[in-house]
Amino acid sequence: MGKLLYAILVGLVGAAIIHIAILFLIPHTTSRDAWSQLEEAGELYQVTPATGSSADVVPLVRNGDPLFRAAACRFDLADGGLQLSSPHQLPFWSLSIHDRAGQTTYSLTDRAASAGLLDVVIMSPLQMVEMRRAMPNDLERAVFIESTTSEGIALVRALVPDQSWNSVADRFFRDLNCQPLP
Repeated sequence: MGKLLYAILVGLVGAAIIHIAILFLIPHTTSRDAWSQLEEAGELYQVTPATGSSADVVPLVRNGDPLFRAAACRFDLADGGLQLSSPHQLPFWSLSIHDRAGQTTYSLTDRAASAGLLDVVIMSPLQMVEMRRAMPNDLERAVFIESTTSEGIALVRALVPDQSWNSVADRFFRDLNCQPLP
C-alpha cells in the first residue's frame, strides 16, 4: 500500500513539473510563428526573403528544396485589396496565401496565370463585388482570389533550376511587388 501511494505521489509531482515547464515554454514558442517573424523583419506589404543565407532572410521555409527560393509579405485586406506582381518570368513559381495562424487558405502556380507572369489580386468578398462594378484596365490580366482572411501572408516560391537562372530569380524577387490596391 505504501509503494502504491509513493508511486501516485511521484506521478503527480512529475506531472506538475511537466505542466509548469510547458507553461514557461509557451511564450518562447508562440513568438516564433511566421507572422511574428515577418512582423519583426518589416512592415506590412514589405517583401522579405524567406530562403537564403543573407542577414535579411526570415527563415520561413526550413529544409526546403535547394532549387527553390522564396519571399513573403504580410498583408491586411482592411487597407484594400492586395496586388502581387513581378514582370519577370521563371520556369516555375507558386503562390500560397496563409492566414495569420499559418494555415494555407489558397495556392496556385504559374500555370493558372496569364502568360506565366505573376499578377494576382487578393480581395475580400465585399471588395471583389465592388471591383467587378468598375474593373481597372491594368488588372484585366490578373488572377483574382477571393479571401475571407483579413490578415495574412503571401508566400511566393520560385524554381531556380541551375545557376544560370540566378540573375533572373534575383530580378524576379527584387521586382516582386506587394502593395494594397487604391
